[in-house]
Amino acid sequence: MSDDPRLGLPSASSFAIDALCPGRQQLLRELGDIPEPVDEDADKGTRLHAAWEKEDPTGLDSEDVEIYECGLKLVGEVKKEWIEIIRGTGASFELSEGPREERFWLHDSNGKVAASGQADRHYVALPNYVLAIDFKSLWCRSLVPSELNKQAQLLSVLVAREYGATHVRFAFLKAMFGKADIVDYTSEDLERAQYSIQQVLWESNQKDAQRRPGAHCRHCKAAAGCPEVAAWQMLPSVQSKAQNGHITPKVATELVVKISLLDCRKIWESSTARHNIEDACKARLKALPEPMLSGLGLTFGKPKILHPITNVQSAFEFLLSLGVPAAKLWSVTKMSNGELAPVVQEALGLPSKDAAEKWIRDKLGGYITPKATERPLERI
Repeated sequence: MSDDPRLGLPSASSFAIDALCPGRQQLLRELGDIPEPVDEDADKGTRLHAAWEKEDPTGLDSEDVEIYECGLKLVGEVKKEWIEIIRGTGASFELSEGPREERFWLHDSNGKVAASGQADRHYVALPNYVLAIDFKSLWCRSLVPSELNKQAQLLSVLVAREYGATHVRFAFLKAMFGKADIVDYTSEDLERAQYSIQQVLWESNQKDAQRRPGAHCRHCKAAAGCPEVAAWQMLPSVQSKAQNGHITPKVATELVVKISLLDCRKIWESSTARHNIEDACKARLKALPEPMLSGLGLTFGKPKILHPITNVQSAFEFLLSLGVPAAKLWSVTKMSNGELAPVVQEALGLPSKDAAEKWIRDKLGGYITPKATERPLERI
């Protein structure tokens, strides 16, 4: 990971995932270099962050320029309010802007780098105050509020340690919405935040650190190689949200190859229980009045109309009268052991259906073509 600016260590931007999934960092190291996801949204974010860093919108389209300008406007508003608050305390201060896109480092008690975080912009009002800013260029609908946000927590501690500040204001600037989400950290808040951060790092460094899959996995670049994620994605409650509940055979195969063989066995063993649960759910839903069913976004579809030929003898004779060859009719006329056995049992006075099925196999063996089914799985 020589070209990784994070040095393969926890970073503020994904620190919330580390907090929820302690084993993530170990898996990232096992998987080696994983390319960052590339898509149109990621490219858009990269373009806008570069423009905000240089304050140069060259190369942005009209939609991007609108977001860019909104981001700069928010910077001015947040910065102005922050300065007014400091002035209101009566404290004297020396204001300056720190380097943009600056990465700050957290060291453990032995001086070893443990984590880092990058601030898009930060302003310093020495000796006590720092304002750290993180631009959000897209919709960021799943962004955790700033007062609960692990990225905000880690970056606030990092900039406070860097400048010896006792007060940090952290702001997410949601440029697409034209809104800022702000949280303030006092010296007591920063101390508690540091303990919380140390707990996350300690858990991540344990040999038996667990991986805990969940909705956060969609933002984790290790998800494609994580067995726990593959198993989690097959939960019915997760499937119902992903792909509108439609897991094709191809998608299912891709999910299954990622999970352990032991998990494959567990899923197979639970298949009957799952089918029974699905049937019970379907029966309960079908028993609901239509208004309640409609409230769940469901309705009754049209039933399939089946057309079984129940009077086979008459149909056979009618088709013969029309000139259909008997050999052709016999080729599509079938007898099953299950249906024939009760008839034979009654006609011959056999004691049981099993005895009738045995009689059929023995006496009609010359007319039967045995066919083996696929070998079933069985417990040893």
